[in-house]
Amino acid sequence: MVSDVMALINDNEFKGDFLINIMEGRKKVTQTEAEMAWMGAVDAMKRIEFDCASRNMLCNLASLKHAVMRSAELGLSLHAGAKECYLGFDVESQDGSFKLGFCHRGLRRLLLRNPEVKRFSAQVVHDVDKFEWKGECERPGITITGNSNNIIFAYAWLELKNGDITSVLLNEEDLRNIENMDKDRALQLYGDSSQSMYASVWRKRMFEIEALKALFRQCGDIIEITNNDEAFAPINHIGSMD
Repeated sequence: MVSDVMALINDNEFKGDFLINIMEGRKKVTQTEAEMAWMGAVDAMKRIEFDCASRNMLCNLASLKHAVMRSAELGLSLHAGAKECYLGFDVESQDGSFKLGFCHRGLRRLLLRNPEVKRFSAQVVHDVDKFEWKGECERPGITITGNSNNIIFAYAWLELKNGDITSVLLNEEDLRNIENMDKDRALQLYGDSSQSMYASVWRKRMFEIEALKALFRQCGDIIEITNNDEAFAPINHIGSMD
């Protein structure tokens, strides 16, 4: 018997819509690259099906279909090697729903496809660094002065081609709240808070991603992704957030 997920994978109309959207949403994409993005989506859906079965969780097919198509609309690849986006659990739902989550490369691609954007950056600040916050309309100043694992800030800034700058800052309390919430989600989903990416070698990168998300919220006219698309990454995406 063919599962619902496999039926979706074998749905030629769904595949056709995906390919059309990825080619419209991603600049200068070739047919081969679009097909690779589809294969990445297929692999991602198969992993989701396996995760749901192994954890005896419901799999909301409508939300899975929407998240996959959303990746194509944004021009992002679900291929594991691309490290642009992923399918993750919607922990706020009770029906096994999924949302699209974003890796660092995916956020960068979304920003850089806007013709008004000149450059941007996201970085963490350690307690030994010399850091100066100059406000939301100026680029922060930082001098890295030594080695430390104690992260006290994360920030991101964006400069448009007209010279305008937008900066956002997450303070230590913001970072701890984000980290604790993610660990609580890992405990809820897997019964183990150590499965959180904030308990992994990717902790620093995760804070940088959160700073970029805050930048998106601040610059909502570029693209809004956090309200409708943000997901909690499943275990098998730890280590793929670059």
